[in-house]
Amino acid sequence: MRDRQATGRPGKWRRLAAAVAVSAGLAVAAPSAAHAGNGFFTSQDLTASGAPVGASGKTTGWYTPWDRVRHVAYFNTSNVITIASLAPGASTWSSATAPNVSPVGLVLTGYAYAWDRSSHVIYLGSDNHVHELWYTQDSPVWHDADLTAVTGAPSGLWPTTGYEQGGAQHIVASTTSTHVLYHLVFTPGTGWQAQNLTTFTDGGPYTTLLPVGVSRGDGQTIAYLARDGFIHALSSTTGSGWSDVAIRQAVGANNVYAGLGIFFDAGGSRLAITYVGPVNPTPRHLHELTWTPSAGWSDSDVTAASGGPAFTGAGIGGGLSLASDGSDRIFTVDAANAIWEYVRVRGGRWFAWKDTGDGTVQANNDVTAFAAPDDAAGTSYTDYVVYLDGSGHPHVMDMTTPTS
Repeated sequence: MRDRQATGRPGKWRRLAAAVAVSAGLAVAAPSAAHAGNGFFTSQDLTASGAPVGASGKTTGWYTPWDRVRHVAYFNTSNVITIASLAPGASTWSSATAPNVSPVGLVLTGYAYAWDRSSHVIYLGSDNHVHELWYTQDSPVWHDADLTAVTGAPSGLWPTTGYEQGGAQHIVASTTSTHVLYHLVFTPGTGWQAQNLTTFTDGGPYTTLLPVGVSRGDGQTIAYLARDGFIHALSSTTGSGWSDVAIRQAVGANNVYAGLGIFFDAGGSRLAITYVGPVNPTPRHLHELTWTPSAGWSDSDVTAASGGPAFTGAGIGGGLSLASDGSDRIFTVDAANAIWEYVRVRGGRWFAWKDTGDGTVQANNDVTAFAAPDDAAGTSYTDYVVYLDGSGHPHVMDMTTPTS
């Protein structure tokens, strides 16, 4: 099976208005202190301020740029979703529970939407439908909407990524049982609609690894593992016309085992996809696959470049770009349930840190990381790492990174 478009690249991408990322801990190799967490993370157990215990390791985090409030969402033991928030300058997180929802604790994604100044948490419901929790400044309570019923999309879609792009909301969704890829879109004046993207792909995504998407400023890209064994980049600048590229020149077929993630860099010209491979043999390494207008696609073996351990853990938090210092940050959980961080500094060199001790994270779960500017000028960003511990307590680690 061949890709529909073996060559071709998206147009040059504009600078994003906001970026996300995180920091570091116990050094394997040490860059300057400006790039290193190296023990400077602080940590807060949210149950100490009244948040309920979590039921699984699926968490999500985002910030709302109009008020710079930080938000975290997770599944709690009452089988509902808790959203915790922190105002800029505050030290204590407040928490609220979304009523009348019945999620399946498998997938969770949260994001901000500027059009109506709203926050959104997308989840898979026990009815096998995609659901949207939404909260606006004008209607400051959590509402629940059944997007499968509204759009007519098929049941059984797993919503993996949500984001704003081009003044619209976008949700990437797929299944683990059939080779289908869907795109749910909310446009002001039109409402929610579902678009089946499978016909634009090379036979649809491989069912064992869910696709992920990202806004690029002037468009969007969805990364997925195709049935031909290669990672593909499905891109659009219009939301309706899509171009599918098999990244054959940088990734070998059947080389992707786990950890598919995607992010767009703070400088506005570099797309990154994370993965772990190969399928066989072990040990497996963490990789960052990148695209730039000048160089096209290239692949970095992050494990080898950073001197970090081979990938043996259960979870990977994807990748993030930090606007304040131009670094990439990737978080993983190792086999001993400790958090590891991999950092690519502005000059391109990779470093690795073990951010927590063994047994920190709930077994077989992952971490979420994001960042928020501390003032309107963005003179510094605070990095947040969210996880559940072995007792299910939600924790947030944070560290401030000045602009450099």
